[in-house]
Amino acid sequence: MEIKEVSITKITLLTLVLIGSLKNVVGQEWVHTSGPPPPFPFSGSTVDTNDRTLFVCRGSVGGEMCSGKTWLSGGQLVSCKVPYGGREYSLSYFEVLTAPSWADYELTWSESTHSWGYLPDGAVSAGPGIYVGRYEQLFGGYLLGQVNYDELGFFYTEDGKEYSKKINYEVLTIMSRPIAQYEILNIVYDLSKATQTLSADDVILASKDVTNDTPYDTTSSLSMDITETKTSQWSETGSLEMHTGISVSVSAGIPYIGKLTGKWEAGLSSTYSYTYGESFTSSVTTSHEISVDLPQYSDTRVSIIAKTANVKVPYTATIRVVFSNGYTYVMDGVKGLYTDAHHTAFQTTVETSAKPSTTSGAATASLCGVMMFSTLFILWTGMLAFE
Repeated sequence: MEIKEVSITKITLLTLVLIGSLKNVVGQEWVHTSGPPPPFPFSGSTVDTNDRTLFVCRGSVGGEMCSGKTWLSGGQLVSCKVPYGGREYSLSYFEVLTAPSWADYELTWSESTHSWGYLPDGAVSAGPGIYVGRYEQLFGGYLLGQVNYDELGFFYTEDGKEYSKKINYEVLTIMSRPIAQYEILNIVYDLSKATQTLSADDVILASKDVTNDTPYDTTSSLSMDITETKTSQWSETGSLEMHTGISVSVSAGIPYIGKLTGKWEAGLSSTYSYTYGESFTSSVTTSHEISVDLPQYSDTRVSIIAKTANVKVPYTATIRVVFSNGYTYVMDGVKGLYTDAHHTAFQTTVETSAKPSTTSGAATASLCGVMMFSTLFILWTGMLAFE
């Protein structure tokens, strides 16, 4: 039996799944801490007169949430300093406002027009009636504190006391920053850790039935088409999480085991464009000529079967997030896992079953006819003798 590949007839589909960790953040996020800074603490370029970078924090005093300031000292955040009841409170257990650079929003400082408690659209709330604010001092440096809507002003702390400003302060606002596209670049596979496992069950890719009604053995040539599919995923396993419905561009080759070397290799790089959340499946249809022996008076089924191979290959890559406002965020050294499922270990199977011979049936019918004629002839000759 001989299998000969004739041609690749078409490529039917190119789509892709990229499963990963760019979190779908809705609004700002406050993170609990008691010293170590969380990832992406928000400062907004707020530096005080002592040249310390101030970070936005909040905590509860007297059952009310207050917004204040903290800074780094020896790699740890000092206690959160908040204004309340005319004095400064130092909180050892507090929350820090975080703002990942790749989030689909941005935090910006907006002037509070006319001040006196005025709040611009999108003001960031630290609690009921409390909003994050800051004030730029005349001779440089910022004061970081809170805007109290009911008290109509900005409140901050200095030297253990609470102070206020009624005009010319800024309020922190949150603005939507839609993501226009993800780009995955510079993928480097760790082929030394690549694995491939085969499914226990076979997949039937094509099947044909052939009948030989003659009393002679013969050989037939069959043309059979099979469609091979491959479903691929590049799953980011680092600190990012992807949003569904976003355009994605991936530049990468596909890992595979070389037919000649038997070793893992990376194919030529191609660029794939798709919408995140959809699946990436490539399909290739090929035509094969199969020579099969057909016994006399037989029914034969010829099938092409394969195993499903499941591939896993770790990688590192660069992810670029392009926002609709033109801002671009790039993260290098992002770890991920490439996976795919494709057909391999192709085989041809032949199932043959004998069928009743039409020649033997005709011979039996002829014999019965001869016997019936002989019986009638004997009866006729007997009747003549009787007469």
